[in-house]
Amino acid sequence: MFLLICKKYGELSHWAVTTLTDKTQLARYIPSEADFRFADFPFYWLLKLGGCYIQSMEVELKKLDLNITNWRIFLILREEPQEISVSDIANRALGRLPTIAKSISKMGDR
Repeated sequence: MFLLICKKYGELSHWAVTTLTDKTQLARYIPSEADFRFADFPFYWLLKLGGCYIQSMEVELKKLDLNITNWRIFLILREEPQEISVSDIANRALGRLPTIAKSISKMGDR
């Protein structure tokens, strides 16, 4: 079985693809197992990486008087050559429909 493994070295994270055949080695990556280690869980690192990216983006977008939601909406509208529904935008922007609708309404008021 191939598994993406994260190992932390000081402040840097190193990603490697490893083959695990021993179930005792694999157990530390499965949340329901007693040997599970949160810091080794690949999805934790994916979420952490995404969170760091979003935080950096928020700082830069604030300089342009934008937020992540507006930025995602603009990107979707830029790439969509035809009309698109608000619910499709919400799905593509990974946002809740009411949040996206409110953001679009505010963008129209600008």
